[in-house]
Amino acid sequence: PFSWRGKYNMESIPAERSESIKIMKGGGSVLYASDEMGGVVNIITKKAAGNQVSVGYGSYGQQSYNVNAGDEKFSVNYSLDKWKHFGGINGDTSKTYTYHTDIDDVKKENIGLTYQINDYFDAVYGYYNTESHYNKYIDAKTGGSMKIGAQYNERKFKTEQNIGQLNFHQGDWK
Repeated sequence: PFSWRGKYNMESIPAERSESIKIMKGGGSVLYASDEMGGVVNIITKKAAGNQVSVGYGSYGQQSYNVNAGDEKFSVNYSLDKWKHFGGINGDTSKTYTYHTDIDDVKKENIGLTYQINDYFDAVYGYYNTESHYNKYIDAKTGGSMKIGAQYNERKFKTEQNIGQLNFHQGDWK
């Protein structure tokens, strides 16, 4: 189960490791697990990890790095995505102010390790870290005391998770 207690993140599965993705909507999804009544996204991963390195660059200072290595018994994945600055996003409006959001220094980092202990057990470890910084600035006002161009609010977010899992599988038993 991927979202066991809401602790997992879809970004921890590299796209390169996906063999197929099946989406089951609604009550029929209980075929996958007894408590999956709303739906299931079933991601089937490849048995062997492909050895691959990719680097990408884009607008707004976007950088993307990904490394996959391993075989049928052990695999490791590392990915890092960064953005420097997005400006003027989200022309939001409140009763008193119209404002925009600037996003700075976004970072998403994932590390994944899998190890097949034997035919029945495998171990999985995942590390997930995100950081982002948001600022809202006043563009126009219909009242209130804040000046145009003033900072309306600021938010900094950080998420860090370490997930370990030991899986048993034999025939239909999991």
